Amino acid sequence: MRKREFLDKLRTNLQTVRKTESEEILSYYDEIIQDAVDNGENESEFISKLGSIDEIVETIRKDVDFVQKLKERRDTTLMAAINTTAKILGYSIFALVTFIIVVTGASFVISGLSTVIYSGIILAVSEGEAVNLIMMRLGNIVLGFGLVLFAIGVLKWYFKVSKKTVKKLLQEVQKRLKKEEQKNV
Repeated sequence: MRKREFLDKLRTNLQTVRKTESEEILSYYDEIIQDAVDNGENESEFISKLGSIDEIVETIRKDVDFVQKLKERRDTTLMAAINTTAKILGYSIFALVTFIIVVTGASFVISGLSTVIYSGIILAVSEGEAVNLIMMRLGNIVLGFGLVLFAIGVLKWYFKVSKKTVKKLLQEVQKRLKKEEQKNV
């Protein structure tokens, strides 16, 4: 028996079940058959392993919680997908921000070091410069060191704080998803 035929017969035999429950059951069997086929099983053989339609309907009628279990299973699957998506987005944003901050910090460090080195060289080879030019070169050296120290401080702070912040953000997303899930139950 093929999937379409199986589902049509199951639909016919589930006419005594509420329509919403019937749709949940049909969707469930459609999904498990498709999963089996996707995993390389023969469709007809898998359907025959499920048992007869009469046995399936009888089992469903006896198990009053069957449809509720299907709904909970779907909700759990949906929540897992949303949770995974939130983590991927969160880590992607974190990676992008980290990249920007590291590049900016590196440019501050390079700018600062080049200012220190250039000003130091000019100061060392200058002969008889005026006091104001010497002071300007010393100011550039101090500015360069300031840029380097500032960049190192910002990078150190960012890596210390960002890991905790990302974890808190992901925990908050999970908490809100759980609240939404409980609200829908």
